[in-house]
Amino acid sequence: MENKKITASTKVDRKFLDLLKTFDLFQETPHKNEVILEIKNLTKKFYVFPRKYVNALNGINLKIYKEDKIALLGANGAGKTTLLEIICGVNKQSNGTINYNYDYLETPYEKIGIQFQDASCPAGLTVYDLINIQNYVISKPLTDNEIVKFVEYFTLDKILTQKANRLSGGQQQILNIALAFMSNPNIILLDELSTALDVDKQFYVNKIVRDYINYNKSTLILSSHNIKEILFHTNRTIIIKKGKIVADVPNSAIIEHFKDFDFFLSNFLKYDA
Repeated sequence: MENKKITASTKVDRKFLDLLKTFDLFQETPHKNEVILEIKNLTKKFYVFPRKYVNALNGINLKIYKEDKIALLGANGAGKTTLLEIICGVNKQSNGTINYNYDYLETPYEKIGIQFQDASCPAGLTVYDLINIQNYVISKPLTDNEIVKFVEYFTLDKILTQKANRLSGGQQQILNIALAFMSNPNIILLDELSTALDVDKQFYVNKIVRDYINYNKSTLILSSHNIKEILFHTNRTIIIKKGKIVADVPNSAIIEHFKDFDFFLSNFLKYDA
């Protein structure tokens, strides 16, 4: 943000602009733990017909620490989901590197779980089928007793025989979250955790997810537009605009400087920078 002219649309609060001039948008979040994943100069280009390449991610540099709790923020199309997909290995970067700490991660993707934004389930398979398939492919399968406890924890025990694609959107979302946690991942990636959940389910799911992450001392990267959810789960906020990281700040510093986290985010996402 150095030497950058402060500009804004008429929708941005002037008080925010005055405060922004005195705020460092790149601050080290206090850490006692080691780096478990480091991203260097990562880019991702997509081909768009006809004969045009678009940068979904452009020069991403990021250090993620053990037991980090990170909120990933940005408008739709900013590159959040693409970044999560590259970290977990279902997408591949065009350039740049991701260095994994192999002392912490047994293999790069084995210990990374992801809950995808699209929670829709394949046709023809029951909830029980999907749990068994997931248990078959992970390196340390759960025992029968562990599976019983696992499905009860995520309240899936009463819908095991139902076709997964016929579940409600909220039930499919909970199943998707449960599958992401099944390998007991060291790093968990959550893409719009509360999508398709009603208010009561949001409260319940957020609680069991936080309890699970805290108990297992997992590292979390959460992509969300829900301010309460961000403050509930995370202590560090990374903002992406047009494929670039434009802010990386401890949540505590945002609250201390701007007094209102919602005020900061709602204005920053409209801020023309």
